[in-house]
Amino acid sequence: MVWKLIAISLTLRCFIPGLYAQDFQVAVNFLLGQPKDEFKENVEDFGFGIGGMFAFRPGNSPLLIGVDVEYMIYGSETRKVPFSLTIPDVNG
Repeated sequence: MVWKLIAISLTLRCFIPGLYAQDFQVAVNFLLGQPKDEFKENVEDFGFGIGGMFAFRPGNSPLLIGVDVEYMIYGSETRKVPFSLTIPDVNG
């Protein structure tokens, strides 16, 4: 089903000039994730993060070329340990 929609979209973009993408596109996304299966056995928190996308259209092509980067975190843990065994008063 998805491949049919992609094929129809590309066909329309090739033959109808008004449907061409702009010369470039920029997007920012906020992410939310839920651990599943084996990962859920070690992590119980929901994940959250941010993503971004930049793409450009070369010439009159119906395709975009770009980069999509996303970062998600499922929590953190903090602990104080000595910086050195010979200097226990300095924590890192």
